Amino acid sequence: MNDISTESVKITGLADLEKTLNDFPVKLEKKILVGGVRAGANVFRTEARLRALVAEKALIKKFSGQKVIVPPGFMRKKIASWQKRRTQYAVTFFVGIAGYKDRFTKLFPFWWRFIEFGTSKMAAKPFLRPAYEAKKMEAIEAMKEYLAQRIEKEVLKGS
Repeated sequence: MNDISTESVKITGLADLEKTLNDFPVKLEKKILVGGVRAGANVFRTEARLRALVAEKALIKKFSGQKVIVPPGFMRKKIASWQKRRTQYAVTFFVGIAGYKDRFTKLFPFWWRFIEFGTSKMAAKPFLRPAYEAKKMEAIEAMKEYLAQRIEKEVLKGS
């Protein structure tokens, strides 16, 4: 005999939902999608900032013949999320060390990978990969929540 019980589930209202989503302007759809992916990326960014190393005191480094003072928490402050690419079907956000403003901070993103992955003379002290592993499900939930709120808000606006 078969010990497996089967049940059926009937979902109603899918045609109405599809019509509602199809009524959104394309520009609005893209904004909602980008916002949802940004919400997920921000979860990773926050966790990576918490896991990043912070020096106890300022470091003085020679960089291209110049003395550069690296303040404590410099790397943590530079962890950011940004939109890298958007196509008709996908949105890509990066989370990592953002370099900008002056020459030193533009080149700094090159050096963080040595901290993340280690070198032959230095053990790895990862912060991005553990942040991803720890928060991937929370990021999905953040995306779901954002999308649900925005879609509901736009549907109520349209009514």
